[in-house]
Amino acid sequence: MEGGALLTEEFKEFSETVVPFLHITTQIEGRKHDDLLGTVGGRGFPSFFFLDAKGEVVGQVQGSDRTAEGFAESAKQAQEFIDVRNKAAAGDKGAKFKYALARAGMGKLTVEEFKKEIKGVGKLSDADQAAYNGALADLMVDEIQATAVGERFAKMLSEGLVPVDNMKQVNFYWALFGYAEHVKDVALMGKAFTGLQTAAGDDPRFVRAVQNAEQRLAKANETQ
Repeated sequence: MEGGALLTEEFKEFSETVVPFLHITTQIEGRKHDDLLGTVGGRGFPSFFFLDAKGEVVGQVQGSDRTAEGFAESAKQAQEFIDVRNKAAAGDKGAKFKYALARAGMGKLTVEEFKKEIKGVGKLSDADQAAYNGALADLMVDEIQATAVGERFAKMLSEGLVPVDNMKQVNFYWALFGYAEHVKDVALMGKAFTGLQTAAGDDPRFVRAVQNAEQRLAKANETQ
């Protein structure tokens, strides 16, 4: 990237319309916000996200868009997301649909959450219904795949088969935790959390994930 889009005059002009922030994951123990990449949903280096004033992800630059024009277009879409969010908060039903659709596309809603939000919008036009069906199908595929993986991981755990590699352990227990939460198996959630906490140790990359899982486990125990 340093030898490409970031050195162009077009990118320089674009950068003056936003507040650029560079975060480097160092894996230095105790470094504040070292897990930021994982927290916002990053999966590799480099990753480019747009955050609002509260630090919420409102957009991302995809790999194919990493040109000055791509950054500008992604910034425009991020602003549109914020505008739709504000209109939805004000009660605009059309905006509520678009806001739910956008969040579903960003992976911020579960299948049931998406269905619930759209149900509150009312009757959909043919075009909106088609868009909803497509987004719902995408979410369902992700959820079905996660469930299938979770079922296999749960069987592995019951047979005493746990990965030795640390990163694979973290991924194993994280996927197992999500599956257990989905099927409302609080006991399995507890086992998965204990495993996740042990595998994560003091690694700053996983602090937020462990904290998030702990909060979700506490909530599940309260509603049991």
